[in-house]
Amino acid sequence: MPLAPFASELGAPMVTISVVNADNNQHGENENVDPAFLAKGTTNIRAIMEDDFSDR
Repeated sequence: MPLAPFASELGAPMVTISVVNADNNQHGENENVDPAFLAKGTTNIRAIMEDDFSDR
């Protein structure tokens, strides 16, 4: 995903966070996603978004 247009428009740095298993065969014929990795990734993203980082 091209993040540069969003970063430019919002004036904020961008980051991507992977939420899939390493052996997911991404964009391959037998692409797969382990639901446990998706759930953990979602939990991690939520924690990052809810943190105000005021203690850093």
